[in-house]
Amino acid sequence: MKGTVAIKDLSVTFDTPNGAVKAVSSVTMTVGAGKRAALLGESGCGKSVLALAMFNLLPRNAVVEGAITVDNVTVSDPGMAQSVRGTVLSICWSNAERFFNPVMTVGDQVVEAYAINHPGNRAGGRDKAFSLLENLGFDDPRQVFTSYPFQLSGGMNQRAMIAMSMINDPPVLVVDEPTRGLDDLNRKLVMEAVDSLDNVTLLLITHDVDCAIRISETASIMKEGAIIDSGLTGDILVMPSHPYTARLVESCPHHWNDRTRPLIATENTKHVPDGDPYDAT
Repeated sequence: MKGTVAIKDLSVTFDTPNGAVKAVSSVTMTVGAGKRAALLGESGCGKSVLALAMFNLLPRNAVVEGAITVDNVTVSDPGMAQSVRGTVLSICWSNAERFFNPVMTVGDQVVEAYAINHPGNRAGGRDKAFSLLENLGFDDPRQVFTSYPFQLSGGMNQRAMIAMSMINDPPVLVVDEPTRGLDDLNRKLVMEAVDSLDNVTLLLITHDVDCAIRISETASIMKEGAIIDSGLTGDILVMPSHPYTARLVESCPHHWNDRTRPLIATENTKHVPDGDPYDAT
């Protein structure tokens, strides 16, 4: 099976008028083919910057060091960007309604992603889109196919975005904050949709602890651009031993905890210190 992702010593620094800002710092991680990994952290920790680096979608003032490979092909090489997006690795963005064209039907946009890589076979794209939408839990895929984004709920748009990202059978899928801003019902439906995906290597980027526990096999915790904790999801999120991971879990409401207890805030530092601030050595 294809889809082994290797991120080696990845750093991303932004040149700004106020000086250099390091958003990702020496990140190294591997996701085996067909495996499911979660990357968790609070907002602003660098999760989505890492995802953008995978797709060469960072702004011009970004300086990228290190390498990202899929099956030993360096996808972080700018010259590879167009040839790998959507076919070797694909991404499902959060707040999907922001990424859909409001004057095109959802179905036309899903099929367009297929037609770019399969010229002259829009009919095949339509059949595959219907199948994906049905597998993602839509009772009436044809109605969703002919709807405009503004006619669908946030959760429905999110599931349709998953269909678009999977239309070309990429071996690697990055799912960026799939449950952000959704109510409980749509959050549940989107988690079920992501969980139903198979034959794909999945990198779930989220701050939703419940979502990570449900979907991923391994998890890495990011703080201020660096990975500070990693391991099996059940080990580090259900019974966290690292102090920051414990505080991150405690700061989130989830079903197995006492809902009467107060939520715990995580620290927020303006200046990123060198090394792990939780390292007691």
